[in-house]
Amino acid sequence: MILTEYTLNSNKISRDYKLALLSDFHNTKYEKILRLMPKELDAILMPGDFVIRYTGGTKHRVKPFIEELCKLAPVYCSMGNHDLECMSSEDFKSMIAPAKALIDESEILDELNIAGWYYLGDHIILSGLIDKDRFNILLSHKPNWYFDYVKQYDFDLVLSGHAHGGQMRLFGIPIIAPDQGLFPKYVKGKFDKLIISTGLSNPVHIPRLFNPKEIVIINLKAEH
Repeated sequence: MILTEYTLNSNKISRDYKLALLSDFHNTKYEKILRLMPKELDAILMPGDFVIRYTGGTKHRVKPFIEELCKLAPVYCSMGNHDLECMSSEDFKSMIAPAKALIDESEILDELNIAGWYYLGDHIILSGLIDKDRFNILLSHKPNWYFDYVKQYDFDLVLSGHAHGGQMRLFGIPIIAPDQGLFPKYVKGKFDKLIISTGLSNPVHIPRLFNPKEIVIINLKAEH
């Protein structure tokens, strides 16, 4: 597992913020993740896939992991496809408590407006999740949604996972990803205002090769 850092500048904030992006937990063992987590975070942002749908929604590690993260910083969570297929929104909120569930809604944290959204045929709702007076962050599980729907809205930062880094990377080339098929493009890194994490786990039987799991740290720097 690696730590990947990005630094972004904004004139919408008056001080610096340090955020952690954790995606695709999939009920994995979490002791190493906790050891690698930086201190003095302003928020931990988790854009979905906490459970494993292939085993009916296995989730016994989710709540203790969330409880440990909440000791480090406020935690904000949106749903992924595994979560959506295995539980209702109310069950999701209960599972990730005491973290804040963002299901087509937003929450203010100082100068940040943090929203969560899962595409179910309606993207117009995104316009109502933006606060023009704050730095707007959207948790949106699937990276392809950014280009299909989200880019036209005024979010300052969009965070995704889902693609698991392309599962295997040969000579640096990702091999396969859900919803993108063979040789996918949007599996890791920064594209415009979108940052994609490779995720914390591997819920499938296909091995991850040359594709480390990832904790992403985002440093927001105030422009004066």
